[in-house]
Amino acid sequence: MPIVVYSIIIFHDIFLTLDQGRAIDEMQTVILLFYSVIFFFVIIFIAIKCFQKWKEVDSIWDKTWIAITEYKDFVKSIRK
Repeated sequence: MPIVVYSIIIFHDIFLTLDQGRAIDEMQTVILLFYSVIFFFVIIFIAIKCFQKWKEVDSIWDKTWIAITEYKDFVKSIRK
């Protein structure tokens, strides 16, 4: 979701307000767009890392849930 929102912001900056920004200050506009693109890639990198960590936690939870289920079945079989 943050990637979509920031993409819309960059799109707006590049295609709708670039001429106004250049009219006010060319160098500041170029610097702003440069850092906006860098920040965009940072957001993508963080999103990928979060997704990888989420998959790792989900995998750990799946293995743990299987162990819990097997343990519960084992305890039930002993009590019989």
